[in-house]
Amino acid sequence: MKYAPYAFWFWDTALDTSLISEMAARMSAKGLNPVYIHPRKGLPKNQWLSKIWFDAFRTAINQTLRYGTYLGYCDEYWWPSGRADGRVLERFPELRAVSVRKPSQVPGSPP
Repeated sequence: MKYAPYAFWFWDTALDTSLISEMAARMSAKGLNPVYIHPRKGLPKNQWLSKIWFDAFRTAINQTLRYGTYLGYCDEYWWPSGRADGRVLERFPELRAVSVRKPSQVPGSPP
């Protein structure tokens, strides 16, 4: 299964756990592995990381366990990963991404 095809599973509408269960079972039965849950615009903002989100996620996990397939997820809504529309940095400014650049030199090349 580690070489099976994978798919992004866009959650882009209001969550319905019975539909999630059916879709997870159908994708697993077809051999899609892993499937990555990827929230997109259309998913109501109030459902993102809410109780219904975790219920739906748990339902999907249970189906993939039943079929012996894998489930992954993308940790972003429709924002770049880790930013959550600026809310993360507003609350935790110390998490701002920084880069340390060190000049590199290939051995034997001119300085």
